[in-house]
This record gives sequence, structure tokens and C-alpha cells, in this order.
Amino acid sequence: MSEQHATDNPFALLGVAESYALDAAALRDALVRASLRWHPDRFVLATAAERGATEQRMAAINAAYAKLADPLVRAEALLALRGAPFERGTDRVSCPAVLMAMLELREEVAEACAGEDAAQRKAVEERLRAERARVLLALAEACALWEAEGAPSGHAGTVHARLAEAAYVCRAAQDLDRAGAAA
Repeated sequence: MSEQHATDNPFALLGVAESYALDAAALRDALVRASLRWHPDRFVLATAAERGATEQRMAAINAAYAKLADPLVRAEALLALRGAPFERGTDRVSCPAVLMAMLELREEVAEACAGEDAAQRKAVEERLRAERARVLLALAEACALWEAEGAPSGHAGTVHARLAEAAYVCRAAQDLDRAGAAA
């Protein structure tokens, strides 16, 4: 594997399996192992070029960890590696029931952000927390089924749909958090 390909693949960079189902502790352990090997402090006596290269490598390792630690970004990375990239910034949910649920959720968030009713805000936060857990579980299940099929790029539609839904719910939660921080 070329050095450039290794830095493009966060799974390879950290030495973990190319799978959505990554254990958080194993991912942290992989970061620690990579850090112990590549941390710039281990290269203080190296040439300037070697120190620069290790700093770039460590930055890539940290970026790979951040990418894989986020379940949505991890799914995006996996899709991209399998030739079925997810287009960010587009809502590709086509199921009318899901679209209606998202619109209703968005309205609830807007009302909670605009109002000063702490109980309403708390209820919306709880609903969003439960909805986030539900959509992330659905995404994990879709990824597991897709991976069990060998992760063919032509069969990534369900993963794309679950990822779009999860991204929407997570954005709604972030909007509510930002509104609460600004208040």
C-alpha cells in the first residue's frame, strides 16, 4: 500500500478493521499505539525533514481518529472507501414518512429554540436524544448488513438512507444545542 493511500484511509492509518462496528476502546488503543510510534517528541534528534514528516503523520493520525470516532463520519469514510461516497449537504431521504417525521422534528426544534419554556426545551432534548440513539442504531444495523454482503458499492442505498436520516437528526440536535448556548 502506498504512503498516500494509507493517509487517505483512516482505518489503515490506525491499523483497525475497515468496519463500521469499531469498538471505542480498541479505537483509542489504536490511537495510543500510533501516537507512541509517531509522536514528534520521539524524533527530536531527527533531521528537520524527518521531524516535519512525523508531524504530518501525527496530524493525519489525529484526523483519522477524529473521523472514525464520529459514527456519521466513519460511515461516510467507509462508503467512500467502497466506492459509494455519501454526498454531504444533500438530504437524500426519499421515504415520505421519514421526510414528514424530519419536518415535524425540525418544527419542534424551531419552537423550542424560539420559546423560553424550559420544560418544552427539555422534552425536545429528550426526544432528540432518543431519536439520535434510534437512527444511529439503524445506521449500525444497515452497515452490518451491507458489510455482511461484502460492502458492494451498488448495494449501499440503505446505508445512504440511514446516514442521511442520522445526519438530519444530529444536525437538529446541534441546532438546539447552539440555540441553548446563545440564550
